[in-house]
Amino acid sequence: MSLLLFLLLSDPRIATDAAYPDVDPLRRLGELTHVDHVNRTLVLRPDRLGTEPKDRWDLPHAIRLLPYALVRQHGATATLSDLPLGTHLHAELFLGERGEYALPKYRFPQKPRVGFHSPFDQAARLSDDISVDLARRVRWRVESVAQPPIESGGRGSIGIIEATCIRDGHPVEEARQGSTAFVGRHRFSFDESTVVWTGSTAQSWRVLRKGQEILANLTRSTLLASDGDANVKSTAMLTTVLADEPAIEAATERQRLRHIARMRIDGVPCRVLSTEMIPGKGAAGFVDLAPYPGLDEQLISEIEEAGSARLWGAERSLRTYENDAKNLRIVRFERVDPATNPAHLASVRVRLRGNELLEGYRQGRTVLLSVSEWSTPERPRETRLWPRDVREIHVTPATLPGRSATSADVEP
Repeated sequence: MSLLLFLLLSDPRIATDAAYPDVDPLRRLGELTHVDHVNRTLVLRPDRLGTEPKDRWDLPHAIRLLPYALVRQHGATATLSDLPLGTHLHAELFLGERGEYALPKYRFPQKPRVGFHSPFDQAARLSDDISVDLARRVRWRVESVAQPPIESGGRGSIGIIEATCIRDGHPVEEARQGSTAFVGRHRFSFDESTVVWTGSTAQSWRVLRKGQEILANLTRSTLLASDGDANVKSTAMLTTVLADEPAIEAATERQRLRHIARMRIDGVPCRVLSTEMIPGKGAAGFVDLAPYPGLDEQLISEIEEAGSARLWGAERSLRTYENDAKNLRIVRFERVDPATNPAHLASVRVRLRGNELLEGYRQGRTVLLSVSEWSTPERPRETRLWPRDVREIHVTPATLPGRSATSADVEP
């Protein structure tokens, strides 16, 4: 048993909370179909791959975020709660603690499309299409816009645009090695649900024009391709289109400010690098921290200028305990060289001194840091690990529209 455990832990592809694995991740594309933002888990419906047998298409892929996982939306740091269902995501995945194992083969009378487990169930990074294209410094040049007549049966209309991936005005035909991002020329669908942003104004698909250089998020990727289509990536539905540079800048800034506001309320996730007790001072001591990556420069500056902070001990899901927090004084703040900084940490180090260090501040643990100037309201019950809410939710007539709850509907 110990030998098996050693072999599992020696696999460099297995992700741990301690560090970003020193191997290339498995990169998968898929649509967000389920999310539990409290426990930081999600399910993707992976894009169909032409190299996979059809009975493996659309199998749900369950994923759990590592504590240091970075989520990006519209080019800025985000949390799972910022991502709408249906968002097409680029995931960087590593093996879970079980290591690599073979997926079961389902035979009659079992249906083939069951089960959602995968050995690669630990995510270090999730990015929407817009974030990936911003990082690649590419745009999509609209080559044509076609709006067909309303389909029979009253199902509405679906239009098609053709667009070419470009960088600095030149077509991008090849992706870098290991990349799953789209390149070349593709067809994309749109309908009345597609939102096109010009500047800070939300409009319909009717403002799309040939020659525009756009960024877009997709949904239903590979589901709209015909069976005879050799390239199953060729068609996807546009959900959000950023039709000009002011729209791109505005979208990034909106998400940046949303995340800053969220961190000021929830606290900044950090890893405890070391804990040092002060001899003869009881439970007093020092705690050295490093925030996880993706921290905005504005938040870094506010931490640097702060004199004290509050620390919550947290689990890998970033859930906390009700009273597991203490106020500590910030005694040192420093920036480190990004070139030598580990990938799973931000290039910032913070040392704090407290009169009573908690069990949750041990080396290797995750904590949430909130400086004294930030608002820290009571945490929602579902985000706390204790007291755990074990009440069952019952669907009763009181939950139906037009009826108020009465004392008979309330369980003792």
